[in-house]
Amino acid sequence: MSPWMLRCVFFCLFSGMALGGLFLLFKMLRLLFGLGKWSVALLDFLYCCLCALAVFLCALAVDKGRLRFLQAGLQLAGWLGVVFAFDPFLSGAARCLYRGGKRLGSFFSRQRALARRCVLSWAKRGRARKKLRQNRKRA
Repeated sequence: MSPWMLRCVFFCLFSGMALGGLFLLFKMLRLLFGLGKWSVALLDFLYCCLCALAVFLCALAVDKGRLRFLQAGLQLAGWLGVVFAFDPFLSGAARCLYRGGKRLGSFFSRQRALARRCVLSWAKRGRARKKLRQNRKRA
């Protein structure tokens, strides 16, 4: 195997790994922000366009624009390697972060409601004291 061919093999493998990492990044965005159907469709479309561009540029670099089975197979192997290796960990981490964010939000909303009740009761007591003072002055 020539040194040029070896470089092409590693280039195709690493570009497939980069595409797999991009897939996981988009999946994390979906899971963290709880996006709706339209935003998921937009992210999927954007990912497909980026993949098509990356495969085309890789084909240009490897063999003057012709897509070879070696290139496609190595990119697929790199993509599968990254997705199968990191997907369970990243999906679990994204779900935990999403749930933690919801819990943190509910904690702060409870604290905000408690503070509001305290301020309102303090304001009511202040008005009641003011009325009491006015009544004492009249008597």
